[in-house]
Amino acid sequence: MAGNLTRARIAVQRIAHIARASRTAGEQRHLAVRGDHPLGNLLDHLVYPFKKALRRHRMLPSTRKSINHHKGARLLRGDARGGRVADLYLVRHGQTELNVKNILQGWHDSPLTARGREQALATRAAFEARCVTFDHAYSSPLGRARHTAELIVGEDLPIEPVDDLREWHLGSLEGTSNREMPAQPWGDYPVVFGGESESELRARMVAALSRIMARPQHDRVLAVSHGSAYQEFLEYVVGAGEQPDNGAVLHFGYCDRAFSLF
Repeated sequence: MAGNLTRARIAVQRIAHIARASRTAGEQRHLAVRGDHPLGNLLDHLVYPFKKALRRHRMLPSTRKSINHHKGARLLRGDARGGRVADLYLVRHGQTELNVKNILQGWHDSPLTARGREQALATRAAFEARCVTFDHAYSSPLGRARHTAELIVGEDLPIEPVDDLREWHLGSLEGTSNREMPAQPWGDYPVVFGGESESELRARMVAALSRIMARPQHDRVLAVSHGSAYQEFLEYVVGAGEQPDNGAVLHFGYCDRAFSLF
């Protein structure tokens, strides 16, 4: 199992190729697995290597089935909203100045770097190339997530801040070097420092995204959050996960109050 997790850890880092493969959005020099357009399959490239790795190591079933903790989860064929499965695109904010310095941010904030802004613009270009548009957009209220969301949707759509999409609250650990932290999982470690536990973080992320997706006319939703928060939601849905790179995108389906990774 340890070997499987190590291989999955390597695979999940690949979902953020957008961070390493992009130049400026104007240059459109991006890595794509197939297709004529240089951005045509970028989102597939971000998602599918991770899914295949989880299936290969038996962490994800081969069918498109929800495996989270909702009772009666079944194949995503439709729901009470008219037989349609809603789409959730969850994005981690772009690189920040404190990311570069390996400083724990938590509820503290830090501006995006030039690379972080390029990551957000490259994500916007990828969505546009695949004709992915959103009926609603949400973001953590922290500036780095809000700025990323603004760069992705531009002036086309208002962005609603949601407090529960914030990063893991680490208390007095925020502002210190992440190199001094113990190996993950951290569990209740931040609680001693005035922060929240891992289970509290996961519960609020799942509750927030569930509330959002249960709203009427929420058929294709963008949500911009943070690394640890993103990781906890991913672990809830598929049972395994590692912190994604800045700018990473994952596509989830929502049906009958259950999520599934596409």
